[in-house]
Amino acid sequence: MLENVEPNVHLVGTLMALKGQIPERTKETARRVVQAVVDKIRHLLEQNIRQAVTAYASS
Repeated sequence: MLENVEPNVHLVGTLMALKGQIPERTKETARRVVQAVVDKIRHLLEQNIRQAVTAYASS
């Protein structure tokens, strides 16, 4: 079921809160979900920082 949900920050929060209760066979899937959200946030931050630096450099 975890593989079929849309990864988001709220899901990561829930997974982190339940980390001690996640069955061993599900932990790798949970890690992939968390990594997907981290990658998305990193990408968005990189874009924002790049835009800010470009705007500052051209002013």
